[in-house]
Amino acid sequence: MLKTLIFALLPIIVTIALGYFAAAQNFFDDHDSQVFVRLVMNFMLPLSVFSGIWSTPRKIIIKDIPLGVWLLCSMVGCYIIFLIMNRYLFHTSLHIATLRAMSVADPSVPFIGSAILPLISAPHKVPLQLVSVPSLSIF
Repeated sequence: MLKTLIFALLPIIVTIALGYFAAAQNFFDDHDSQVFVRLVMNFMLPLSVFSGIWSTPRKIIIKDIPLGVWLLCSMVGCYIIFLIMNRYLFHTSLHIATLRAMSVADPSVPFIGSAILPLISAPHKVPLQLVSVPSLSIF
């Protein structure tokens, strides 16, 4: 168990350490970091997910279909309920209602961070989201 955990976390730890080392040595500037984020989010992450799915035996995938359906239905259901509540009951704007519904339906949404927000939304709306997402999670 410990061996599996170490081999799963070791590449992540080494990558983060290399990133800190490269930043300390000024190998990359701010523009390079945006390119790396785009590269990781558009190519590396989808390929990693695809390879993980491809290497998973069919028996395991078929066995987990009910769990996946349950998670999908509960997350989409919570999102729709909270979106309607925030939009029409509390009379909030669509942007804020969407962020609130996403933070309830998928708790990892508030932790997207400033590196990802510009890629998924208009750049002039990022400051609003950077302020509103943590405040929605706290309050």
